Amino acid sequence: TSLTVTSTNPQSKDFLVIFDHTGPVSKAFPRALIISYILHVYSAYRAAELFDVVKEQGPALETLYHNSVLGLLTLSENGTIRTANKVALHVFADDGMIGKRLNEFMTPAESRRFDDLLASVASASRNRFVRFAAQLGQTNGRVSVEFAIQFDTGSRGFYATAHDSTARE
Repeated sequence: TSLTVTSTNPQSKDFLVIFDHTGPVSKAFPRALIISYILHVYSAYRAAELFDVVKEQGPALETLYHNSVLGLLTLSENGTIRTANKVALHVFADDGMIGKRLNEFMTPAESRRFDDLLASVASASRNRFVRFAAQLGQTNGRVSVEFAIQFDTGSRGFYATAHDSTARE
């Protein structure tokens, strides 16, 4: 049994899937298996197409990420910082914040509230952002930060924005 994918024009989004099975195909041979093969090929094709788009747009997306007016972070399920853009590094005044838990920057009371929030967001609010305001305890002077946090089931982590709201207060 073999599966071949071909296209007459590499620039075209059209392709042909050829399923070649030697010997008789019995009724016991599940059609669902053939369909499953075809769907896998199609999924691989779409992933490659998406990869090309990301590769093409990568520099522009990176510039947008680092020049956002908001601090942008990704966090692990326990709140460890995986990524942070330039604005986040400035808000938290720590160029070495990757690998630290976000609550380490908060006052002890805010840190406990933040841990409770992460647990509740991970279990209940998967499709929307939850707002959280906190005082930072590790920086010089009083810094207030407003967060919007969303849990991502795919990466088992969080997306977060951080905005320095000290001046507004």
